[in-house]
Amino acid sequence: MSPFALLLPAWILPLGLRLLALSESERNWRPGTIVMVVWATLALTTISFCGSALLRKNLKNDGGMRFRYVIYELSSRRLSLVMLAMFAIASVAFIYNEFISNPVGIPLITYIADPEISRDPNWQWKWGSFWMLSIPVFAFTALLYLKARTEKRFTKKGLLLVGASFYPVMELLKMSRSDCIYGLTCILFAEYYYRKSLRQSGKKKKTSLRRILQGSAVVALIGGAALVSASVFSEIRGSKPMSAYAEKLGMSVELPDPYASVVVETYGYLALPFENFSNFVNSYPGRENLGVGVLRPIYTALGLGAIPRSELQDIDFDKYLEMLPINTYPFLATIYAESGWIGIMLAPIFYALMINYLYLRFRLAPSITSFSLYSIMASYCWLWMFCNQNFTGLQYYLYALCAPILIAGMSMLERSLSKYAAQRMPTQPG
Repeated sequence: MSPFALLLPAWILPLGLRLLALSESERNWRPGTIVMVVWATLALTTISFCGSALLRKNLKNDGGMRFRYVIYELSSRRLSLVMLAMFAIASVAFIYNEFISNPVGIPLITYIADPEISRDPNWQWKWGSFWMLSIPVFAFTALLYLKARTEKRFTKKGLLLVGASFYPVMELLKMSRSDCIYGLTCILFAEYYYRKSLRQSGKKKKTSLRRILQGSAVVALIGGAALVSASVFSEIRGSKPMSAYAEKLGMSVELPDPYASVVVETYGYLALPFENFSNFVNSYPGRENLGVGVLRPIYTALGLGAIPRSELQDIDFDKYLEMLPINTYPFLATIYAESGWIGIMLAPIFYALMINYLYLRFRLAPSITSFSLYSIMASYCWLWMFCNQNFTGLQYYLYALCAPILIAGMSMLERSLSKYAAQRMPTQPG
């Protein structure tokens, strides 16, 4: 679960799939594009490898013992009360923002009930008046799951698991598979480090037949989910399966559905974003648009979000991508639009240093805060660099800040209770 290991699905595998050239619409890249992608790959992998090497040097034979402190923190009753109160308020706000205020209500149910309804992006509906209140719904997903894993009482464990699954399930009802995967990834982080914490120091768990069968079952489940989501799910949301887009993408897939949809969707959303980046570099006339890339969170935090939004409309990425309906692109596209070659040289270094700092801080000094910071930024931003630019969204940094706010809330509660107890305590004579 290190940044270096996560680069395999986040960057190397999608880039490798591009070499298959399954689309006739793909063209040879210009030397400039190749240099940009190679540089980004070297910067991301080298810095992440150094981070992992530094960790091994400073964390010999620890196993997962240090992570037990996170579990210990979660055992605090007062912390649990504050977290559950924040989560309850956030859940109500989430339902109001995403469903009650949504013109189509619950997208999945509405689309199934009325297949002829307009497929305007109401499944992307958000930013309601209570959006800020709904932030903890995602941020506490991993913490609730981790607390459920350590809970002994069956009823309480079940309620905590319901809370942990709330965000992924709600995102499925919204027809937003990517957001669902973000939540499940955070749960995976929690499960991985929880199991790691159970191992004895310096000992590695032997691979048994049972573990092999369990791993095979997980792979089969993921594969089955991919088949369903690429055919049935896509047809519900877009009124047609993914295989219907094969011709537009220049792909010839001689397979029946749902297998054809799986091939089209997998190659389209993993490999073609890099082709879109090449198309953008070839076609974009080029000019600086400060605030659409690395600097965007700063602009938004300062209340200047209207500036990058207007610049993004002027850039009109869809105009240059040429691979529609696959309209995704790696994080390099917005960096190139913001500051050209300077950004391409610096941004991969900055992002790699940031995520590896969060990782090292979490592994060397585990806490609820450091675990949340890393798991949220890795699941939302790092794992999806090949097809989006989540590092540029202020909301992901707000998600990560929920844990520090939780700790601060608990501290305020403890101070208030201590002050109240002191006031109630009878004074001693003399």
